[in-house]
Parts: sequence; C-alpha cells; structure tokens
Amino acid sequence: LEFYPGDGRYVEDKGSVLRIHLNDGDDPKAMVWGWYQRQADTVLARALEDDVARVPWLNQIPEWRHTFMRSQCGSCSVSGQISLNTHLVKLAPELTSYVITHELCHLVELNHGTAFNALMDIHAPDWRSHRQAINRVTGLLSEEKPVHTAA
Repeated sequence: LEFYPGDGRYVEDKGSVLRIHLNDGDDPKAMVWGWYQRQADTVLARALEDDVARVPWLNQIPEWRHTFMRSQCGSCSVSGQISLNTHLVKLAPELTSYVITHELCHLVELNHGTAFNALMDIHAPDWRSHRQAINRVTGLLSEEKPVHTAA
C-alpha cells in the first residue's frame, strides 16, 4: 500500500501496489475496504459465472451476495443462497474458484460427507491443497471491518 495524503479520494491498482489517495480526515482503512467491496462486485461475479459453467447441476447463477466475513470464506444456505467473503478478491483466482466450487457443491450435498468430497474431487481436484493454502492466509480473510466504509 502507498498513501498519498491531500491528493483526492480514490484508489489506484498498480499491480503489486495499491495507491490510496486521501483527503484530510479520510480513513485509509475504510478507503481500502470500499475499494475491495467494489472489486468484489465484478471479480466474484465473473468467478461465479465461470465456476457455475463447470458444474452440471446448474444452468444459471444461483442467488448470491458478498459480504465481509470474519470467520469463513463462504456459506450456502438451505434455501440455496451463496454468500462469499468479500476478501476473496485478495486471493489467487484458483483459490477463489475453490471456495466458490465448494459452495456450489453444497447446493447438492449440504454436509461435508463422502458424497460432498466425491463432488469436490471431480469438480475441484486440487481442493485439498487449495484449502491448505487458504488456511495459511486466513488473516487476510478475517480482518476487522472499519466503522465507516468509504463509498
């Protein structure tokens, strides 16, 4: 992260660096979170579309949302709504895809039993190594939300 005080109110993605341009009194964390939130609208929608196309039990994108979660990467409700952690945009695309595929498999198998694992083995063969990789960076996914998130 690079900070530029007194230089407007926007975030620039420069590849390996985020440039945060702030006005006096702006909350840098809220600016970054607002940027992640906007990125997730696009990045997670595109990833979900790609992953839905890879599973035979869906012919359209299920109802979904993203939100900042403190203790999980995603969830699937009994009614079939997928919730994804906004912070997934910080991960490599294959790790985000693993999380999405995991939740899509819950549309068929609600628990983590043998049938669920068999689905994961077919549709995300590297899921065990991806799960381990995510477990190593859980701090990136459980960061505390600032009081006010910038728009």
